[in-house]
Amino acid sequence: MNRLMPRLAVALLAFAIGIAASTSWKAYQRFINSSEPELLTLKDEQAEYGSLKWHVQQVKARGEKQFVTGQLGCGMAVSTLKEALSNYSVVVAQLIDKRTYAEKHGLRTWYKFRVLETLSHKPLPHYSQWSSYVDLPSDLLPVRADELLMGGADGSMVIDGVMVIQRSNSPDYLSSTPYLLFVELDSSRRLATVPWSDEIGIFTVDADDLVKATDDLSYDLKDQLGKRFGNSLERLKLYLDRNHTAEQF
Repeated sequence: MNRLMPRLAVALLAFAIGIAASTSWKAYQRFINSSEPELLTLKDEQAEYGSLKWHVQQVKARGEKQFVTGQLGCGMAVSTLKEALSNYSVVVAQLIDKRTYAEKHGLRTWYKFRVLETLSHKPLPHYSQWSSYVDLPSDLLPVRADELLMGGADGSMVIDGVMVIQRSNSPDYLSSTPYLLFVELDSSRRLATVPWSDEIGIFTVDADDLVKATDDLSYDLKDQLGKRFGNSLERLKLYLDRNHTAEQF
């Protein structure tokens, strides 16, 4: 009898393990096949956690129709007027097209502008290589000599039945309004970027050729345009004509 006890204990232990394993497997199957929203991504290996696709799946699983997110652009502090005129191209441009694309972790909107006037042209600094790493959207190509492209971390589009809205710290460019822009410009690719990250330093131009900042803050670039030029685009152009050579693209 004493010899049988260890064998019986082992048999009972193996039986218990088998029951537990079977129960766990059935529970796992119920877990996998559950319709709970947070489990959706377990059945789709393509939806990487935190990706835009993952967020869209979570929204759909909750029975919602809209996903609102945000993404901040990175850049430098806004330059003084003197630094801006010395280092960046200055153009008056008007939006003629914009298209939004879904990337892995968010949206990206590309803006195509027609250059109405080039007030000053500065070559891209030799140390600035950012433009060589940017893939341009093929459906906005080619970019003509009097046009430029700029990217933004904002936009909206419907993805798999969900309206995705992404907000950023860049302005909402309108096609009805000309803009005075200080930009780093890659002339060979017609690719431009505003060097600072916020909406500051971007100006609209009205019918009287007066410029107005799209923000309500105070900083040197904005303040000096008012003090030195009376916010007059014509006075700024006269100054640049006398002190700089305004080259065309």
